[in-house]
Formats: sequence, structure tokens, C-alpha cells
Amino acid sequence: MRADVRVFYRDDIVLLASWRDLFIQRWMGEGTPDHVARMFDSHRRFVQGHPARATVALSHVSTPAIKPPDERSRKLMRDYVAGMKDIRAVATVIDASGFGAAMVRGIVSGLVLLTQRDIVHAVHSTLRDGLTFLVRYRAPGASPVTVDELEGIYASICGAAPTRGT
Repeated sequence: MRADVRVFYRDDIVLLASWRDLFIQRWMGEGTPDHVARMFDSHRRFVQGHPARATVALSHVSTPAIKPPDERSRKLMRDYVAGMKDIRAVATVIDASGFGAAMVRGIVSGLVLLTQRDIVHAVHSTLRDGLTFLVRYRAPGASPVTVDELEGIYASICGAAPTRGT
């Protein structure tokens, strides 16, 4: 794995990692409140190492949950969204197909409109569209990267060995 990649946590459900100014959440199943707490903590640690408004985030979901989250997860997500003021842009990718995935993309888009006015956020149906969005919105002065390069970096991160919390 690349020296500039940091894996915060990985199991069969979620991968939490970063590369330079990019924070990555890769959801491969339905997370528990503990997964949400790990994501929140990992993101907090990530932004502490960067100047304000200099980071971007990717949330990539392959299996969107249709059932509503429990109260603990809702509280953690509210706290997470409230703490996102240091992020420059967020791309949410829900790459599942069908009515359920379209419904989740619509709900996420609506929630973003209601809660985040200072962050550029877009919901996408393909990883490439999400990465293209993030390349466009990275902070001025960030090290240059093409969408193809970022796609390769992302693939190498997703292929990393499990860490189970570092």
C-alpha cells in the first residue's frame, strides 16, 4: 500500500481510510451503531491533521439500508454532520441499482439540503462520478491528481488487508 494512505479501520462492513486530503468511507454492508461511532471518530482524527476547509470526503455505499437507523445511530450521524464544517466537499456514492437505491439517493440529497449549507455535497450513482466531483472541489494548492489516478488509489486502498482498528 502507498505510504500516504492511512487505514483507520476495516472489517467486512466498513473501510475507513484517508489519502492526503481525502477521507474515505467504504460501506459494504449495513453498519451498526459501533461502525458509525468508528466512522465519526476516524473522521475527527483525520480532520485534526489538516487546515480548516482543506479536506474532501467520499462516502461509498454498495448496499444502502432501507430501514431507519436506531436512535444511537441517528445521534451519532447528527453529531457527525454538525462536525463536518471543516470539510470542503463531500461526494456520496450509492452505486446500487433499483428503486430502493434511487429512493436512498433522494433521501440523502434532501437531508443534505436541509442540514449542510456551507459544504458542497453531491450524491452520485457511480464511483467515477463521485471521484470526478471530488477532484474538482479539492482545495487550491492540493497536490494535483487526475480522476484516473484517484480511481487507482481508491482501488489500492480497498484492496488493503484488514486492520480492525488502528
